[in-house]
Amino acid sequence: MKNLLMLCSACVPLGFSSVAFAQSAPPPQAANSGEAQADDIVVTAQKRSERLIEVPLSISVVQSATIASQNLVKLEDIVARVPGLATNTAEFGQVQIAVRGVTTGGLNNSTVGVTVDDVPVGGTTIASYGNLFVPELDPGVLQQIEVLRGPQGTLYGASSLGGLLRYVTADPRFGVTSGSVAVSSTSVDHGDVGFGTRAVLNLPVASNAALLVNGFFRRDPGYVDDAALGLKNVNRADNYGGRAALRLGVTDTLSVKLAALVQKTTGDGSAQIDADRDLNILRPYNQTRLIGTGAYSNKIELFTGVINLDMGFATATSVTGYSVSHNVYSQDGTDYLSYPPPIAIGRSDVGVNVIFNGLLKKFSQEFHIASRTNQPLEWLVGAFYTYEKSSISSSFLAVERTTGKTIEDMYPGVGPGSYREYAAFASLTYHFTDRFDLQAGGRYGHNNQSQVNIVTSGPFAGETSGRSSENVFTYSVTPRFRISPTQTLYARLAAGYRPGGPNQGIIGLPPTYHSDSTLNYEIGYKANLFDHKLSIDAAVYRIDWKDIALQVLDLNTNFPYFTNGGRARSQGVELSGTLRPVRPLTLGLTVGYTDAKLRDDIPGVPGSPMKGDRLPFSAPWSASFSADYDFTIGAQTKASLGFGVNYLDKRRGGFMDYGQVTYPSYTTADVRASLQRAGWKLSTFVSNIFDKRIPVGGDQISPGNPRFGLIINRPRTIGVDLSRAF
Repeated sequence: MKNLLMLCSACVPLGFSSVAFAQSAPPPQAANSGEAQADDIVVTAQKRSERLIEVPLSISVVQSATIASQNLVKLEDIVARVPGLATNTAEFGQVQIAVRGVTTGGLNNSTVGVTVDDVPVGGTTIASYGNLFVPELDPGVLQQIEVLRGPQGTLYGASSLGGLLRYVTADPRFGVTSGSVAVSSTSVDHGDVGFGTRAVLNLPVASNAALLVNGFFRRDPGYVDDAALGLKNVNRADNYGGRAALRLGVTDTLSVKLAALVQKTTGDGSAQIDADRDLNILRPYNQTRLIGTGAYSNKIELFTGVINLDMGFATATSVTGYSVSHNVYSQDGTDYLSYPPPIAIGRSDVGVNVIFNGLLKKFSQEFHIASRTNQPLEWLVGAFYTYEKSSISSSFLAVERTTGKTIEDMYPGVGPGSYREYAAFASLTYHFTDRFDLQAGGRYGHNNQSQVNIVTSGPFAGETSGRSSENVFTYSVTPRFRISPTQTLYARLAAGYRPGGPNQGIIGLPPTYHSDSTLNYEIGYKANLFDHKLSIDAAVYRIDWKDIALQVLDLNTNFPYFTNGGRARSQGVELSGTLRPVRPLTLGLTVGYTDAKLRDDIPGVPGSPMKGDRLPFSAPWSASFSADYDFTIGAQTKASLGFGVNYLDKRRGGFMDYGQVTYPSYTTADVRASLQRAGWKLSTFVSNIFDKRIPVGGDQISPGNPRFGLIINRPRTIGVDLSRAF
């Protein structure tokens, strides 16, 4: 429901108040030092292909095969498997993400950057709802997901305050005709049946060119009803889309990759159910909403172009991206917006249907040059530009409660905005010996923003506008010591920031607020021991966060606005490990501890957060354990069995007028099995096998209202997948 407050604040003159779960072989130039192994995992987090063990920062990698086989189709499904990652699931397919506890929840900019093949996606600013519409790409288009923990301001710039979520898609392969088709079905307790299909084709079109095309459709079954309206499984969702990528080896030294990705999710409602402020569920798997509300549609279109030129002494890379994000939803605002109807139409017996329509168009261009590796001095220099234009429109429709028929649009608002950023960055690594090196980097960025908010008609008609401009510098220093070719010890000092922006031009209120920043102190250890039978990734960190950007309420006018204030600190430990005691058996363990708290009182924010209050959504403890056993049946049939257990500790919710709610801790278990023969593969899984009903997010219905909209997890789900590879 806080989305409604954002829509109101957009028109304030109206007076409204690393652990990897699978392995992949590295490309020919992947390893920097030591001998590359067949099961080494390769990442490009530092804009180079490197073995995961070589990268001096904390990363978790989740690969597409694991995502598909374990039905990890939502970001909330991998939370317990990735130390330090937290999500808050909201309505209408929205999700907020945070890393290492760096978030205040609410309507601020995102504290985690999101990229697809190094192209930033999603809104950067509050005006474009940057913290809510995080894309959740289907496994069919992915090679892997990389979660980079800690600030990434030097190489990735704005909004990587707490970390970075990187989607890495699969590359077309030369000289190979291959593909696969798959069909799947899922059945969820207390709900209905879902199904899906995926197809992928890799097609050589010349000796030096290849095309990779894939498409998918997936129906996620619903399990929440609206008994008052006689509706069943209102949170069922359809997901569909695909990707086409063309890779060209123009010459031996020049390559080009062009790609287009489209994905859309539509639904008629959310998994939000009715509860009270103590999270006591009023009626299991049931919600009560105004007729005609709840439908939503989230769509992303992304077009990318990557050019690599090997110049001998260095490689030049150009990364171009253009995306269009379109998000539409209809929300029941009757309780939250009880004050407009008496003013606008002289009635208080009506419902309020809030229609939100957000469109974001974003262009980005990055160019960087990276020296060859294995040199005494390695360097990378680059420049970055982005321009995004947002258009947010809203309508507050007064409707008949029994029929949903529109009486009048009380609040027709539009909010065009823009964000433009220029940046230059550099990273230098000097190898003092073949075992010790020091990396230092910096980034200087400048951004300009504008925002206009207009209510076009009615008693609340008016217009406000604002502009802002700021310069920001971030840096990192990372010493690294290679204990051996299979062991790395590093320390890291890194800064990150989140852009400030304009307020609404109200006399007496600050015209702008500036960026907030984090500084991360970290010591990490990575190792592949005993001939790769044991892999370890451990880190200890502390993050200091200052000048936190917050939405507060002016006590004289009741206008919401943004300002800077307060400090917070997050500190903790992260551990990931994989053990292969014998060839067929793989054991995985992740453990995370996060202590994220405010260091100052923050008056003016709902609930008046106090020093020592825990930051939202961060669990003190999280852990996961998995075991997979591969074996053969006869001479040609491969089989596997596996299970996993995931634990997430108690979390505090966002700051509300009556304080923070506490979400309970939980433990879930999953099992899986597969058979594979002659290109055919049959997989099955059961997730949440004990059918635990778990609160995972939500929000108050309205200030002072005892009713709470509680998001619950997916109940026990049984699934089967049949695929054919060729």
